[in-house]
Amino acid sequence: MQPKSVPRRIGSAAWRLTTAIVGILVVVMLLLEADFVLERVSRWAITQFNPFEGAELAVSDVSGGVLTGIHVQELRLADSSGVRLASAEVLSGRIRVLPLLAGRVSLSDIRIVKPTITMTQNADSSWDLANILPSDSTESSTSVTLRNVEIVSGSARATFFPPGNDSALVAHDFSMSLSWFEAPGNTFDVDSLGVEFSPPGAIDTVRASLSVSLVNRALNVRWFALDSDVSSVEAKGRLTLAGRETKFEDLDFTVDAAPLGFRDLHAFA
Repeated sequence: MQPKSVPRRIGSAAWRLTTAIVGILVVVMLLLEADFVLERVSRWAITQFNPFEGAELAVSDVSGGVLTGIHVQELRLADSSGVRLASAEVLSGRIRVLPLLAGRVSLSDIRIVKPTITMTQNADSSWDLANILPSDSTESSTSVTLRNVEIVSGSARATFFPPGNDSALVAHDFSMSLSWFEAPGNTFDVDSLGVEFSPPGAIDTVRASLSVSLVNRALNVRWFALDSDVSSVEAKGRLTLAGRETKFEDLDFTVDAAPLGFRDLHAFA
């Protein structure tokens, strides 16, 4: 019996190694389908890899798995003093394993139910929530892809400095349907975004809705609408962002404002 040639030995070893790795991955994925394993792994990961500076991220329950999708209940983000900055009743989604092994993050079928956000502006004009978020790394090469993201029945409150009875912008309800998002490049397609809010000092409600995409630095507003007791605005159009600076090219917009109450916009100015 002739001994195997060196190329055949290398090929055989590579095949056996690949088979072993695939087998390990299958076992890991099957283990992660068990709720008790997934919950313990998730809690450990949150503790070890919390990306928020000076804040605590916690969950009450984790179920599902890599194959069937992960389901998180009662997600909470609080600062070091225990003040809740953000929360969600339910967060669910799927993560693709093969892109993750290649160093790419690919998530799909993401659903966030009843998220709440509370922000307070400091004396230096910074915001407490923004201060604990991960640092912006525009040069990061990590690929992130999101598909089919849905936000349902959200609410938010932003209190401007100095605090007072008329210093809060309140979003009573907001929802969003995002078709896809990709980074680097920050390209996206928002099928629909709707929000009902009260500007600072106002007691009535403003309703706004939007459908927009950003591809190859071209911002395409398919439709925008804003309606309140003092405003009735509709807009659509397209513009191209030129380079890193705030410059616009190929501006083509149509705006119908009859009338427009600047009270509805001054919180965003």
